[in-house]
Amino acid sequence: MAEKIIKAIISLRLVIDYVFKNVFGKKGNEDLLEDFLNSIIYHDSDKKISGIKYLDPHNGKDFDEDKKSILDIKFEDSVGNLYDVEMQVYASPSYLIRSIYYVAKIFVSQARKGLPYKKFKKAVGISLIENTSAVRELFFEDDDYITKLLIQKENGHIKSDAVTLYLVDLSQFEHTSQKISDRGRKWLNLMLNSQYIDPDNPPEEYRGDKIFEKVFEELKRMIRTEEDVRTYNIRRDARDSQAAMMIEFEEFFEEKGRREGIQEGIEKGKIETVINLKNMRMGTSFIATATGLSEQEVEDILRDANL
Repeated sequence: MAEKIIKAIISLRLVIDYVFKNVFGKKGNEDLLEDFLNSIIYHDSDKKISGIKYLDPHNGKDFDEDKKSILDIKFEDSVGNLYDVEMQVYASPSYLIRSIYYVAKIFVSQARKGLPYKKFKKAVGISLIENTSAVRELFFEDDDYITKLLIQKENGHIKSDAVTLYLVDLSQFEHTSQKISDRGRKWLNLMLNSQYIDPDNPPEEYRGDKIFEKVFEELKRMIRTEEDVRTYNIRRDARDSQAAMMIEFEEFFEEKGRREGIQEGIEKGKIETVINLKNMRMGTSFIATATGLSEQEVEDILRDANL
């Protein structure tokens, strides 16, 4: 019988939002965020993020009825494009709608500056997800670790890249056939295993690299700060409890559905999601990707709803 290897926890988890924001969203650490995103999102592109300027993460309310939201990290790049980066330990089926809302909110925020529409800059949402068990089949194709969602025409041709949403399954990178740079793999491995890595004695592959050395210095700083450790423990326990509760809910309702034959309820939820996304002016291809339905099924639902 093979022995079960138990790793000692000796540092902090980078996937906990409090740590993530303190390492990647702290003024002076723009180089860390730039290197991280360019390595996992834009590694195969000529266009790289540069000149990061952190912005207030609070999304303003245009009307009293608007939902108030606070983003993990909000910034603009050297050409004025706007970004929202979210760290999510666990994603529920409704997470896609929330992500669309966040990136749409930063896009329309440009209207408050009095800019004409033709001068609006692009808005990019990047969601980093540790546990995708509830949404894997809805959000990702085959063994992909990253999904890119755009506003498209119904025939699939790109209509606009004014608003783009990236969903990243952190735990899938070791099993994907999608291309990942060597540096991207280093980053993703660190994101998932930072709590097992001694920041004073990191693996050889991270030594001598100023970017990664800076990450370890930030982790050491937080470990030495009593208030940071206290807040980290609270946030970690809350996130772990939330994830465990969501998984229990899923298992309960899945079993309840099998016992009572309520597949109809699942289908009803998908129909409501299709209609909601169409009302947000999303194209058929986008809606099909988001719901796991075929484009024909989406068109049938919209036709029945007179949309």
